[in-house]
Amino acid sequence: METNFTYNGTKLNTITVEGIRIEHFYTGDNITKIKRYNGVSLELETIYDYDNQGRVSSEFTTFYLNDFLGKVVYAYNDDQTITFQEYFGSSNPPTNLGDTGTIEKTSSGEISQIETYNQSAFSRRQTNTYDAKNSIFKNITGYDKLPRKYAKFHNQLTTNSYNSANELESNSTFEYNYNTNDFPTNCTQLFYQNGNVVNTVQITYFY
Repeated sequence: METNFTYNGTKLNTITVEGIRIEHFYTGDNITKIKRYNGVSLELETIYDYDNQGRVSSEFTTFYLNDFLGKVVYAYNDDQTITFQEYFGSSNPPTNLGDTGTIEKTSSGEISQIETYNQSAFSRRQTNTYDAKNSIFKNITGYDKLPRKYAKFHNQLTTNSYNSANELESNSTFEYNYNTNDFPTNCTQLFYQNGNVVNTVQITYFY
């Protein structure tokens, strides 16, 4: 499987992989819209709104295949965490409350943990660690502002997923080789379940 990225300067234009094309649209230096196509069919469209401090305040997604709408509202807290509320439904705007949660970040701005709740009950948790090298997304204009994107600046080393009983359900590890500019040249990702490797993915990067 090959994934291709195209750019307009440092702004991300398209990502294409196996018939899927994801288009990015900017207003100034902010990513304000993303469209995903499967062949020629538009599958979904996400619109990002920003507050007066340049942070994403909400994202609104239209799923065209089933006429379904989703909205996520973000709040930025004094302790540097981000809380979110998800809404879904067929009305515009959607009003059915879905998951809520909290995003914790590392000092460099990466997602270290996401805790998710359903009707105020803890439902799942994901934790992540990162290296100190350069992510392939590091220099993409506006990418770092999208709240739930991973590896904005550095590369993931581990990710662990816990269920509603706070038991480890699955985890992954990442191993990299780097070029002289500290960007990855290849990655081996191992997927574990119950302590056993269930899948391995090899990724090679070309610049």
